[in-house]
Amino acid sequence: MIKTQPDLVRNVLKSFVEGIHYAKTHRKEALAILAKYLKTDDADALQEAYESELQALIPEKPYPTLKGIQTILREMGAKDANARSARPEQFVDNSFMKELDSSGFIDRLYKTTAVAKVAPRTEPAPAPVAAKEKTPAVEAKTKAVATDEKAKPVAKQLTASVEKPQPTEALAKMAKVPALAAQQYTVKSGDTLSRLAERFYNAPGKWEKIYDANKDILKNPNYIYIGMKLTIPADDQAS
Repeated sequence: MIKTQPDLVRNVLKSFVEGIHYAKTHRKEALAILAKYLKTDDADALQEAYESELQALIPEKPYPTLKGIQTILREMGAKDANARSARPEQFVDNSFMKELDSSGFIDRLYKTTAVAKVAPRTEPAPAPVAAKEKTPAVEAKTKAVATDEKAKPVAKQLTASVEKPQPTEALAKMAKVPALAAQQYTVKSGDTLSRLAERFYNAPGKWEKIYDANKDILKNPNYIYIGMKLTIPADDQAS
């Protein structure tokens, strides 16, 4: 199709980029879509999924990566000699993405959104209301009340800052205990295989061991879903 219908490929890629832009700039609508497909109404989980997946994982400029192709070739290589000898670079064509990027289309998309955000609609200021002359006693009382009201938010902020635990304290409480035996784990929002490997083995690079133990349900190591049951091998098996 790349050779026979290049214009179709360009239009599909352009639509894909526009879809990413919409998801990144329309949080409310994107959260509604996530709620539908993840089958959950947990606001905190949806917010975390939005931030960790749509904002952090998916780039504004989706150049093809070799990681997914490497995984597929590795799986096929178990039965196919041609797949074992193939290189991921053979299956990647960046020319269309580079063409779209160099045209400035993607930059204009996000620049337009940024301008819209920093230029809110201006409304005429209300007409000033003539104030009646106040007696000294009333003015003094008004100033005292105003000073007291201003002090309240400051006091609340100070209280909140004292009560809120510091990030270092929270991290200290999250002790990482290596997995001593195989166990079942239910995927939560924000989880990835590398994060699970870091949590259970203190080594993000051991994610492939978790993937290998769950090949029957994981078709792509980059996509795990909330509620999915994963087997976490013992730490000695993942060394």
